[in-house]
Amino acid sequence: MDYELYAQVALPGVPELLTYGVPPELRERLVVGQLVEVPLRNKRERGVVMGLQDERPEVEGIKAIFGIPDPEISVDGKLLELARWASDYYVTPLGDVVRIFLPPRALTGRRVMVRFRSEPERSLRGVRQRELLEFLRERGRRWITLRGIEKKLGRDYREQVFALRRLGAVEIRVRAVRNGEKELLPIPGVDLTLPETPTEEQRAALSRVIPYIEKGKFKPFLVHGVTGSGKTALYLWLVERALEMGRGAIVLVPEIGLTPQIASLFIKRFGEKVVLYHSSFPPEERLWAWKALKRGEKKVVIGPRSALFLPVRDPGIIVVDEEHDPSYKQHESPPFYNARDLAIMRGKIEGIPVVLGSATPSFESYFNARKGKYVLLRLKKRVRGYAMPDVDVVDMREESSSSIISIKLAEAIRHTLKRGGKVILFLNRRGFSPVLHCPDCGFVPKCPNCSVSLVYHRREKKLVCHLCGHVENAPSLCPRCGSQEIKPLGFGTERVEEEVKKLFPDEGFLRMDLDTTRRRGAADRFYRKFLKGKEKIMIGTQMVTKGFDFPEVELVGVLNADVGLGLPDFRAEERTFQILTQVTGRIRKGGRCLIQTYSPDSPSIVFAIRGDYRSFYERELESRKEFRYPPFYRLAFVEVRSKDESKALEFSSRLYVEMLSLKEELRLSLDIEGPLVPPVEKVRGYFRRRLLLRSNKTFEIQKLLRELEIPRRGDIRVTVDVDPLDFL
Repeated sequence: MDYELYAQVALPGVPELLTYGVPPELRERLVVGQLVEVPLRNKRERGVVMGLQDERPEVEGIKAIFGIPDPEISVDGKLLELARWASDYYVTPLGDVVRIFLPPRALTGRRVMVRFRSEPERSLRGVRQRELLEFLRERGRRWITLRGIEKKLGRDYREQVFALRRLGAVEIRVRAVRNGEKELLPIPGVDLTLPETPTEEQRAALSRVIPYIEKGKFKPFLVHGVTGSGKTALYLWLVERALEMGRGAIVLVPEIGLTPQIASLFIKRFGEKVVLYHSSFPPEERLWAWKALKRGEKKVVIGPRSALFLPVRDPGIIVVDEEHDPSYKQHESPPFYNARDLAIMRGKIEGIPVVLGSATPSFESYFNARKGKYVLLRLKKRVRGYAMPDVDVVDMREESSSSIISIKLAEAIRHTLKRGGKVILFLNRRGFSPVLHCPDCGFVPKCPNCSVSLVYHRREKKLVCHLCGHVENAPSLCPRCGSQEIKPLGFGTERVEEEVKKLFPDEGFLRMDLDTTRRRGAADRFYRKFLKGKEKIMIGTQMVTKGFDFPEVELVGVLNADVGLGLPDFRAEERTFQILTQVTGRIRKGGRCLIQTYSPDSPSIVFAIRGDYRSFYERELESRKEFRYPPFYRLAFVEVRSKDESKALEFSSRLYVEMLSLKEELRLSLDIEGPLVPPVEKVRGYFRRRLLLRSNKTFEIQKLLRELEIPRRGDIRVTVDVDPLDFL
């Protein structure tokens, strides 16, 4: 059948755009970017219109679009441009990219229920309306879904349902939509006031950024400010200027659940113009926020990486707080994007400034700033009378105590508590201990799905895999030799909790890690509880380093600074430096930080103690250049996974040969290494092999991967990760 108009539609899971005919009743309403429902493999699927044309394509068997499920849901031109760029850069089909620009359940549909109400107020139009009304009348007052109607009557009756509702003949029920206002409560005990005037350093930074807001010009800025230097106040003043000009703003934070203060500050400053957006909100709340931004009812959004893709009307600035944080990298499903980098690209497309901020910038961002690609703004001084703490090292090689809390740290805790101060004990490892170990036969319980040891959780008496979630009961006897001597080795936050009970039995404490904060808003509740004064000790993982301001904390103890140093990752030193600097920054008004380590001469620890980011950067940069790592080279992983180890090796070896052939054919200079066995070879039952691509030329990797034909087989899974952060 011929149509007057044809649409190219991007569908999740489909590598190419598919062509559909536009039926006459949709011609006037359909626009590029519209969410549509289409037939695919005898099913109804939803996708986004990426193009429209009058000329009939040379494609056989073109089917018609079923309809527009929600006229409000569409992706505008600039966001479509960003989607196309992301698809190209991350080598991911457009259908898998555009879904991140849509509200939750837009592609699957909401559960809309329908039932008969009363006879229509006026006569019906058309046979299909009468068929539907008769069907619903016979059902009486029983509810049925739109999908249920389609199954019973054999075709789509969505438009007829809504027409009958307008006539008063049927009623519709959808889950109630509400916003996230209870997330925006002020935090007792925290000063939410901002200084009336900026400091000299803040004023200098504002004078550089504001002209680009006013002119509507793109420019990336990197704010390198020590902890407590007033970066948040700077963001507020910049967003305020954008709002004064009638424009919107996007403020990205690493994890919204861990940053209650920044949300409270923005709400206090801008009131109902602000909306929060993150995955712990129910889908209905996120849909409400998405539509409120698109309509212009809300002007400022605060959220983690997914907030970057929201339809903020006429944005004037994008802020990426703690830009170094690895949680900006998507790693659950393709596209494996980095929101920090896509924020720069969205700013370029929108023609607005982008401000990245951190006390410990990523090497990539700092390198770009030093090269002049970004404008570097420095905030060297703390504000509000904040002072840097004294930082000391405890060399655990010389420790005589058998406790995981050294004698020096225990004494410092006692002294701090006696003065009425509070303490943070930081360890970036949850559970009671990393492993159970039998000294008689060497047995260590392993995960059946992953090539890692199971972590011992003593309170539940369980062994847990922190990769796939596998849980089993902890044995009291060695399963291999029957020994009673099987016992935990190493320690996690649970073990620290036990040690604190033993050393300070009369003191209240909290443990804040992924195990204790799984429920929505739990991190916020823990934070508020610690501020009220009853609990004096906070035990936590990396969660406590992100965005929290504890005014009464006078001591931070880092229990094992070496946790990440032994990882087979070229960023191990950089991440250790960042974590130590960030956790030390939780002390605002002087105080003390004690770092327990078996590697006191490690560069990350030496320079973190000095607070010397620049020297650490210069030293590490030499190593990055020598071994051809970012920021000098771009990397990509092509990962092959299979439940059959031999198939993973065979398939990855074949891909390697094909890549070498393509490299010669396309005359590329990139390097291809592999197949490599990842440090964690098996994850969730799949054996993994990797091919590492390395190039110092922009888009050379993408050029090869676009030409590479990857067969789609059920027993083989292949993913592409451009600019990977996870080397495990």
